[in-house]
Amino acid sequence: MRSAKIGLPEGFADKRIAAMSPDERTIFNQYTIIGSRIISTISGFDGSAEAIYHQLENYDGSGIPDGLMGPEIPMGARIIRSVVLQEELARDGHPSDEIIQEVRRAASNILDPVVATSLAEFIIESDSDFSQNKRKIHIEELQPGMVIAEDVYAISGVKLLPKGMTLQEHTLQVLMERNSRDPHHRRRLRSEIGEIEDVSDERV
Repeated sequence: MRSAKIGLPEGFADKRIAAMSPDERTIFNQYTIIGSRIISTISGFDGSAEAIYHQLENYDGSGIPDGLMGPEIPMGARIIRSVVLQEELARDGHPSDEIIQEVRRAASNILDPVVATSLAEFIIESDSDFSQNKRKIHIEELQPGMVIAEDVYAISGVKLLPKGMTLQEHTLQVLMERNSRDPHHRRRLRSEIGEIEDVSDERV
């Protein structure tokens, strides 16, 4: 996924960032600048060049090269940033469930929360092994007795319900009240539900 690997010294492209020295990391981070310069020479690709240049910006302003924050970061760069994070986690050997959790934890600090939510949903839907015996349902479909198959997060990245929790009537009431107060939350909240633990032992 990373652009401009051709501009890096031999051995840098596939080296783990955590294993790099500060000087090596400084050199490695130049790939965004090199890549954007290459793309900017192509007519009509100014937007793409800008996205590549800013792909290591963090949503909270802690990224590089310019420390842009939130909506200041081009949308293309916010999307690439999420894919770069996913790529790093996969290269380090993390399974899909851990990558999903890390992507959700990164919402609102490293990643745009909307992009993080969309990426997590994409991984869940595209990984048949991970989604086996689980299905994604809308918040209005939740019922007492359902067991949460994965942690449930708000669009802001705040964890609402932990994995393995059996839904109770009171919990659902609180969740519905929050949902009704926050239209943006209502549009985006999703839950991956596993088995319903009741006397009929039905499955969703």
